Amino acid sequence: QRVSLGRNDLLIRTFPNTNDTGDSLYPMLSSDGGNGWGYRGNEYLQISSDNSEIYGFGTERSSGVLSAQSKINFKVAVEATINPTNDLNVTDEVTLDGLTNVELVYL
Repeated sequence: QRVSLGRNDLLIRTFPNTNDTGDSLYPMLSSDGGNGWGYRGNEYLQISSDNSEIYGFGTERSSGVLSAQSKINFKVAVEATINPTNDLNVTDEVTLDGLTNVELVYL
């Protein structure tokens, strides 16, 4: 549940994930372009925003195999955090308006 401004990391609490028939789905990730898949975390999946990882869902937590789905239901929780002042340019004016953009790209 954390977005750290300046470090580009995001922690997403995925809650129970289901498909269109209510079957449980487990978040998976690949850090090698989709050649290998695995699970990380239990209820939380940390998302890397540098495009180094690919994310998907599987129907079995132990198989390591993606599952093709037509509909995926999941909740996302995000909490914004400002980095320490040694990581920020504190002399520039910054507008804090409470808004952020989260982009979800799917294939």
